[in-house]
Amino acid sequence: MKYLSKDNVQLLDLPDEIILTIMNKVKPRVLLLCSIIAIGNNRLEQLALDKCQAIDLTCNYFQLQDQSLFQRRFYSHVMPRIFNNIQSLTLYIQHLPDIVSFAEKNSDRIFPNLTHLKIMVFKRNPKTSTSYILARALPHLKILEVFNKLEQQKKITATTNNLKFTHLTTLILFDIHMDYAQQLLCRTCLPCLNELAIRNDILLAIIAQNQHQTIDNCSRVEQLRTSEPLYDSLNVLRNYFPPDSYVKHEKETQTT
Repeated sequence: MKYLSKDNVQLLDLPDEIILTIMNKVKPRVLLLCSIIAIGNNRLEQLALDKCQAIDLTCNYFQLQDQSLFQRRFYSHVMPRIFNNIQSLTLYIQHLPDIVSFAEKNSDRIFPNLTHLKIMVFKRNPKTSTSYILARALPHLKILEVFNKLEQQKKITATTNNLKFTHLTTLILFDIHMDYAQQLLCRTCLPCLNELAIRNDILLAIIAQNQHQTIDNCSRVEQLRTSEPLYDSLNVLRNYFPPDSYVKHEKETQTT
């Protein structure tokens, strides 16, 4: 049996379990993928690709000196290998045009298995109708979580009135501006929505508008969660949500 000197052990000499442990320590994962995919080593590629169900694009690769090279490599070499397996995706809103452009060119305009999307919005993008882009590119989306406190620069109404998320079951709006909450709850059809998490003031303001689409979207919600206790306003929910749909806030459960 041939024994390797500890001074001569290289990465490929290690068993898969140890290599995977090392890979799991590389953050963010997209940097690992861009470094390993298409370098000519099938074993490392397969190990890196085995766990690509969750992708986070909110790393600081925009701060990298070679950011344009990184982006090109991600969409040209990595994304074609993983898009069919992605189930969860976290991104900044400025990534949406690139994601949609890839989908249109490479995957029949959809990500077939993507069910959980988290969007972070930290700058305005007046040219992007978020709901329109998502409904078109992610028809199988089940969970949508949006972080956005910025007002829309250009109010979008007519283009979003006929939007529909056929499979969306969970909508999380704890940290969102009123404009985008209205776009999703008042002007988008959500026939399968059964869980809504939302900020109190946003919810009460939307209910006060008494819009038909909102009533329809909320009528099937089985679990309503709010950012703060809502015990003083439970009566206003009766015409919108099914009985017993309100889930007590943790502050309420602590006092009972």
